[in-house]
Amino acid sequence: MLVFFIFYDGRVREMKKSILNCVVFVILMLNVCIISAATITSVNPFTGVFSEDFERDLSMVESMSAFGSQAQIQAINSRAPWDATVGTTTGILFVNDIGGQCISTPHGGMYEFFVSSGDPELIFNSPAMGFGGYFTTLFKEPGGVARFFGADGSVLGEQNINAPVSTTGESIWAWNGWVSDAPIARIQFLSTDNLSVGGLLNYDDFEYTPYIDIVVDAGGLYEASLGNSIALDGSGSSDAPYIDELKWYIDDIYIGAGESLLLSDITLDSLGLGSHDIKLEGVSIYGDYFDLTTLEIVPEPATILLLGLGGLVFKKRH
Repeated sequence: MLVFFIFYDGRVREMKKSILNCVVFVILMLNVCIISAATITSVNPFTGVFSEDFERDLSMVESMSAFGSQAQIQAINSRAPWDATVGTTTGILFVNDIGGQCISTPHGGMYEFFVSSGDPELIFNSPAMGFGGYFTTLFKEPGGVARFFGADGSVLGEQNINAPVSTTGESIWAWNGWVSDAPIARIQFLSTDNLSVGGLLNYDDFEYTPYIDIVVDAGGLYEASLGNSIALDGSGSSDAPYIDELKWYIDDIYIGAGESLLLSDITLDSLGLGSHDIKLEGVSIYGDYFDLTTLEIVPEPATILLLGLGGLVFKKRH
């Protein structure tokens, strides 16, 4: 019996170990899913729904509104004190020139901002679909990391920040912009290192576009007869800046661009009788969007000519 219980206890321990390994594996997989829950893509400079130029005074604050009160910026990751001449607390500073060893001039206007002995966190009132701005490094180690969070607090992803070091008497600013297929609730901008050995990021001229479900609507179903014209209507699609351009295709052939498009009688005649596939494509930095519908071209209707003696003649229009 003793041998039996020793064997059984060993099996139990092995079963517990296997279950624990499974639980750990599941947790790791869940973490991977959370971290990679969004596709975040770098994009060229764009104009968002809201813009922020940071034309403020020189007072140090712990937090501030941005984008016309559409977001908040707060100081995080305090590394104070680092320089008694600046202050021993972490806060947001607005500056129009920094001289000496640390050289920085605004990207636009009179002011830029940085966080003394810390980093900024940008919190959106309505989650973002797109964000961008200009970055430079004030001191030594260039660049940093942008960390993106969802509304549930999960990390959606991270992107490197291109922020050159200024050495020529003027700041060297670089655009950093991203779009996401999942709503971004907040972004942390983390400098490469703390100020004892590393860099300090400066910021200016931000752009922000709130998240929406982008719609491309081709309208239809359409029906037209030979010898007539018809207008394709895409007015149900999302407006700029979510959609930059609408492109129309018939049977996979590009025929024109715009919210609406008039198909002339000549175009219908060239297409010919029958059913034709219509595709409306929305060109957007936020992804690929399209809608499909159908155009049915039917024969030209007959006209009735009244002749003398009450005769009737059916004739097709030309």
